[in-house]
Amino acid sequence: WLSLSVMMDDDLPLFVYHVAIVALFSVWSSYVFWTIKKTGPLTWFSYMWNVVDLAGILLFATLCIIRVVTFVSAGQEPTMQPELAAVTELFVPYSKLVPDLQRADDVMAFLGLFCWLKAFKYFSLSHFFGPLVRVTERGLQQLAKFGTLLCSLFLGFAICLHIGFGAQVETYDTLGGSFLALFFMLSGSVDLGVLFDTHNALATALFAIYVVLIYFVLFNLFMAVILDVHMLVQIEQAGSGQGAKAGEARKNPMLLFLFTYWHKLKGIVLIGNEPEAAVGFPDEQFINLNLLPGIVRGRLMQKIDNAIGTLEELEGPAAAVRQGGQLQTVETLKQKWWSGEGEGEEYVSRVQLQRCLDQDADLRELLGMERAIDVIRRFRVDQGPDPYDQISRLQDAVFSKLDLLEKDDGVKFEEAETLKMVAVGLSEALTDVQNAWREELTNCLESAATLSEGLIQLTKRLERVQLNFNKIESDVSNQYGK
Repeated sequence: WLSLSVMMDDDLPLFVYHVAIVALFSVWSSYVFWTIKKTGPLTWFSYMWNVVDLAGILLFATLCIIRVVTFVSAGQEPTMQPELAAVTELFVPYSKLVPDLQRADDVMAFLGLFCWLKAFKYFSLSHFFGPLVRVTERGLQQLAKFGTLLCSLFLGFAICLHIGFGAQVETYDTLGGSFLALFFMLSGSVDLGVLFDTHNALATALFAIYVVLIYFVLFNLFMAVILDVHMLVQIEQAGSGQGAKAGEARKNPMLLFLFTYWHKLKGIVLIGNEPEAAVGFPDEQFINLNLLPGIVRGRLMQKIDNAIGTLEELEGPAAAVRQGGQLQTVETLKQKWWSGEGEGEEYVSRVQLQRCLDQDADLRELLGMERAIDVIRRFRVDQGPDPYDQISRLQDAVFSKLDLLEKDDGVKFEEAETLKMVAVGLSEALTDVQNAWREELTNCLESAATLSEGLIQLTKRLERVQLNFNKIESDVSNQYGK
């Protein structure tokens, strides 16, 4: 333990084990710092398990530094040289190295704790442990606030115990001892008899305040925080699996990854094997969001907002995304979707629409369709040229031809009886349409008037009910008052 050469000669497996551990931690450290550079410090530190990884790396680096210092100190001692290890008459000052070795053991203990805590990160892949890990992740922020409040209260009680009973009770003669005694008091490990033997009214009052604040208030607050976070996790999981197809929500993500990676190694592509009837033609792969029903558009925009936010956290605002067949940055998409710019130009792909349908059973039932291509064909409207421009061009062409005919004396309007019949027929058809429109509008107004009268009658009757209720309440009050 004090010389690398002795370890390599006398305990080769242990030496190889140490070298392997250092190599693995070096690779892990390189990967962690590479991810920090790629995603950015703010985004990287926002994930709790990344902080645990960095803490483990820093503890290992501290352990290596302490061990190197120990090796250097041992190498500088003449009596600790490897060639003198067999000489028993020499005095070896091992006590000089004991503090460093003790610090190394302490750091290694915390390193083992953080390495085992990292295992909880992978428990989230299991459907059995996943909800509990999510509750732990979500609750840490709230529990940190709760711990700050608890420590502040304990510090106040510790100051009070130290000032009031430090001279009489040995447990409270220091501020640190008083602070720790309050924690042990929660489990009943502190003898409170010596506190009450002082016959001081302060002891009774302090203990009563401690019980009320800690046991009745803070303990219930702690349980409320945990239950609130657990309820939120359960609601999120229920919402994420509500619209999924049968069995899809129960698939383990790690098994899905291994299944996909195994097929990739064999050269089998698992996507792009849809039947031609579900894919459609090339011009049917996108649809304008404004052409879809409001509920479908709302669900899609919500999913796109979530995807844009996740991509921005992982890749940064400068990452490129393909949207509507064009490459755009995340920052541009965020401004487009969240600020309302580019209205009328938001397109969604058939794959995105199909994914939304697969995850939302209510949406499939509402639309009466299970394939995205059917939805696109149902609501898509081919946008041709501007109709007003086409009418203007047609009028110009008609007038120019009529001018030519008049100049050539090829037609006389007084003889064009057919045109008169067409004009009369169009006028009559237009009149019929206007009459029908007026009749429907009149029906709508009459229906609205009927509804208005019904609402007025309902309001009057509700008013009568309220008056009767107030009368009954007054009679009952008078009767009980008598």
